[in-house]
Amino acid sequence: MGKNPSTWKRVEKDVGHMYGGDRIPITGRARGSAADCTSRYPLGIEVKHRKALANYIVDGMDQAVASCSEGDTPIVVLHKKYTSVDDCYVVMRIKDHLSWTRKLFDDAKDMGIGGSVECKD
Repeated sequence: MGKNPSTWKRVEKDVGHMYGGDRIPITGRARGSAADCTSRYPLGIEVKHRKALANYIVDGMDQAVASCSEGDTPIVVLHKKYTSVDDCYVVMRIKDHLSWTRKLFDDAKDMGIGGSVECKD
């Protein structure tokens, strides 16, 4: 990206650009009324910028990367005790997510598949 992403605004802008969009300024929007970034893909992007990430997430990703076979994509699945497995969170590195997203949507578009895709439960 070139610049040091030291502020949350800069990180949101960089992420938006990575997905072919831009940062949506917070001015004039209520919490939850719009995503942090626009995207050329049907994604609702919410960016969380923190000084540090929880060690278990970083350690989990390190373990997933180390144990991946050639061609596999490392993911970390986060599950909260006493909740449905359907409500787990999947954590991926952004470079892996971008690769999947581009392949899924750009290849489908090239093949004439698709149309509008909406976020649904």
